[in-house]
Amino acid sequence: MAVRDPGELWCGPWECYDASPTSLTQVFESRTFGYRLERALKLSGPRLRADYRLSASASGPRLWAWHPQFAARPDTRLILEGDLDHVLDTSIATAVTSVPWRGHLDLAHDCVDGGDRMLYAPPEVRVSGATLVDPGGSSLSLRWDAQAIPYVGVWLDRGRYSNGGAIAVEPTTGFFDDVARAWAAGMVSVFDEGDSLAWWIEMEVS
Repeated sequence: MAVRDPGELWCGPWECYDASPTSLTQVFESRTFGYRLERALKLSGPRLRADYRLSASASGPRLWAWHPQFAARPDTRLILEGDLDHVLDTSIATAVTSVPWRGHLDLAHDCVDGGDRMLYAPPEVRVSGATLVDPGGSSLSLRWDAQAIPYVGVWLDRGRYSNGGAIAVEPTTGFFDDVARAWAAGMVSVFDEGDSLAWWIEMEVS
């Protein structure tokens, strides 16, 4: 069954509960694919934590990816925490290429002006965090549960879709952003009826 890009959760309605100035709980029910996703947000000073739980009422693969788009200048650096020596360019799904890892990514070096690019850490490498460092010195640190969401992609947009530049850090339950391909490769979370999976993500500004 076809789903509009960038996915059912992005396009569908969420119910909100327990809202306060520093917390919010949201629930999405999918009758089409048989699952319930709960997201609890909590703000504490400069840190925002998101706790997720997916419960399946039908069997099958479930590909979830975080998709925040952070405004970025051409020389904003993205540092990934993991034992990397290369990343994979999946911008053309039928021609995945290996790109040497030089310690960080930035739009000026890694994305052409007016274009975009999709990169992934190799699926065998566990990346559990990332830091965006602005040229002015401020930074945003991201951490996540790499056991439950073991893969991570990075989308770079240097003006193709954004007004300016954007970097999206995408920890995910599948490799890469095609559930049929991820399932065929055995690299996606698969649920039986009644199964559940919980994970968390934290963001902190400094």
